[in-house]
Amino acid sequence: MHVTLKKLTLSNFKGIKEKEIDFTEKTNISGDNATGKSTIFDAYSWLLWGKDSFNRKDYEIKPYDENNDIIHNLESSVVGIFDIDGKGIKFERIYKEVWSKKRGSNTETFTGNTTDFYINDVPKKKKEYEDEIGKIVTEDEFNLLSNPIYFNTILDKKERRNILLSLVKDVSTDDVIRAKKELKDLDLEHYSIDEIQAMANASSKKINNKLKEIPARIDELEKTKTTEDFTELEKEKSEIQKSIDDIDKYLAGTKDVGKEIEEKQKAMTDLLSECHKITGEFENNKAKLIKEAETDLNDTRRKITAADYEIENLIDRRKTLAKYQERSRDSINKYKKDMEILREKWKNIQLEKFDGNFICPTCGKEFDPEKKDEILKHFNLDKSKRLEEIGKDGQYCQGEVKSLEEDLAANKEELEEIQSTLLKISDARAANKMLEADQEEKLDKAQKLELCDKALKEIDERREKSKAIQKEIDDISKVDNTQKLEQKQVLVKSLDEINTKLSNQGLNAKLDEKISKYEKEEKDLAIAYEGEQYKLFLCDEYTKTYAELVNDKINKLFNFVEFKLFDTQINGGIVEVADATYGGVPYGSLNSAAQINAGLDVIKALSKHFEKQIPIFVDNAESVNKLIDVDSQLITLTVSKLKNLKVEEL
Repeated sequence: MHVTLKKLTLSNFKGIKEKEIDFTEKTNISGDNATGKSTIFDAYSWLLWGKDSFNRKDYEIKPYDENNDIIHNLESSVVGIFDIDGKGIKFERIYKEVWSKKRGSNTETFTGNTTDFYINDVPKKKKEYEDEIGKIVTEDEFNLLSNPIYFNTILDKKERRNILLSLVKDVSTDDVIRAKKELKDLDLEHYSIDEIQAMANASSKKINNKLKEIPARIDELEKTKTTEDFTELEKEKSEIQKSIDDIDKYLAGTKDVGKEIEEKQKAMTDLLSECHKITGEFENNKAKLIKEAETDLNDTRRKITAADYEIENLIDRRKTLAKYQERSRDSINKYKKDMEILREKWKNIQLEKFDGNFICPTCGKEFDPEKKDEILKHFNLDKSKRLEEIGKDGQYCQGEVKSLEEDLAANKEELEEIQSTLLKISDARAANKMLEADQEEKLDKAQKLELCDKALKEIDERREKSKAIQKEIDDISKVDNTQKLEQKQVLVKSLDEINTKLSNQGLNAKLDEKISKYEKEEKDLAIAYEGEQYKLFLCDEYTKTYAELVNDKINKLFNFVEFKLFDTQINGGIVEVADATYGGVPYGSLNSAAQINAGLDVIKALSKHFEKQIPIFVDNAESVNKLIDVDSQLITLTVSKLKNLKVEEL
């Protein structure tokens, strides 16, 4: 549906007393501040919805006098004439005061306001009026499609996000799993992703609480165990004494080898660190190559998409111009035929002569000379008037032919320019398609990169050297004297403790059994906890993948604006957002010109979605050097130094 505003008439509306504006497909309204530019947009919005251009319902439309007091007993009205797919319709809204006399008083007092509604000059009830407008465009559609700043500035973020999501078909579970195969481990056949996440969180919390309790219970059991066994203690005492004797014998022939072992262990650690370093550097370089290839490929694909869209628009414009030229030629031929007919009429009238008589029909006598002159004068005057009318008609036809021929010439130039632009864009697109293939191959190669033979060989050599050093350490049979002396000291202390515990006895087998059960339960719970955490990880991966797929689908609908519908937090969680960027710059950081063009790009996409083009009002248009092309009627409001509003076709 294509809606065009043809005329708007304001009467006693805010600061405008009387104003009639004729609109074309592209109209500019300019004037100094406070001359009424924004009032035009407010009046247009009030005519349809009873609200101003900022969607506010409670605002004053009555005019004020020089003392800033409301001027009473005036009707404030707005009349709009529209063309809807070639059919004209007229809407009128009148706001007036109600004055009445109270009982017992002769003085009228102000008691309120009332609003009258008319469609094609026929009175209507409010609901009938609103229903008829609703058939053309809903209030939500009007706000979205007529005001470039509404979507990104006025509309609630949540509603903005819902509208964006409604533009594309939802991404299915199968789509997400195809994008990331490991997500098939989630039971998405029986549960939603939110349900799986909630169940996994609940299970993790329950398991974690149990895991926290087990160490305290084991510790309590350990503290109650009795380990003193007289026979075992005697046996242990004998073994410790033998170990002390062996150390005494050994110390006689030992030397300090601790430093040698420490040096070998350091050499072995250095070799293993070098292996990790080689592998890490390779993985970092590989990731960098993949990232660069993906960035280049995505950039090229965006250029191809933009070229396809521009080619489609140019082809549509070329078709429109061709149809217009055909209609113009038909009109020229018609006007030329009309001119031939007018010439023939002119010639016939020019040859006419008076063929009447000068005899009075009443008395039968010949008229006197004065009467004859009057009759001839009347004949010649009538002939002159008819010739003058034919001349005017001929001039009109000639003027229309000239205007149409000028339009044809201008359209021909535009067609030639479109053809030239199409060739340039097509050539650029073809070049980008070739570049896309090269970049896809580059990405594929980067993803398949493996460690080269030289690097693998270096890693194997270092690992073999490390094994050899470990063997040397194992083969050293002598230990450090200091270490042996420390061992002897420990053994002597243990021997003293055993001597004091020989009276202790008993071993609580049941306590050991309970401890073993708790330890097994602890291991099982740890495994279960890891399983639930893995589910949560997959849920996050599902959400991230879903977000990427939805984002890609939505952003393909726009030429210049890109939207971010999901944001990843520091902790890895996903947050729903609806943030726009234009040229890579966040909407809130854009200047006025970029914000307006971003809004027009959104309107263009939403118009296609709703299949409706309605008039767009661009306030503060003087801040924009070049507005992007739109298919809807464009009305710009521009600040200038003019003290009175100027309306002109762009």
